[in-house]
Amino acid sequence: MDVQLTRGAQKRLALRWWGLVLALVMLLATVWGCSRSKLSWIGSREPGEASYRFEYFNGQERYRFSAAVGQTAQVDYHLHVTDGRLTLRIVDRSGVILLEDTASAERGADSRWVGTSTDPQVYRIILEGEDAQNGSYDVQWSVD
Repeated sequence: MDVQLTRGAQKRLALRWWGLVLALVMLLATVWGCSRSKLSWIGSREPGEASYRFEYFNGQERYRFSAAVGQTAQVDYHLHVTDGRLTLRIVDRSGVILLEDTASAERGADSRWVGTSTDPQVYRIILEGEDAQNGSYDVQWSVD
């Protein structure tokens, strides 16, 4: 018994195979892209502290803490990369950037930020890696 597919059936079969191949390629590209956002990510996060070393970092890490009226918030940080950029921002609840500091191959970044809340406040610490390589960050925050 010799079975031949009609021209329409052949086209549908070919389209299904191409669709499957395209879906597989897209899946592999997505997985590769996600795996490239963080490579060799080693460290820890404790209440009031985050400390990580990495081979490659391209993306954001965020930490939040709050302060009541009259409390003093303090953030100490150390940033280092051998290539790319690693930026630390401290942002208040309305989105105002209170501090921005960037480490690059030419310079590290370490300092202390201190702020006093005049109203209840939620602070965000945002660390953003832009093709940052062979780097680290150590951030500590507290409220008194």
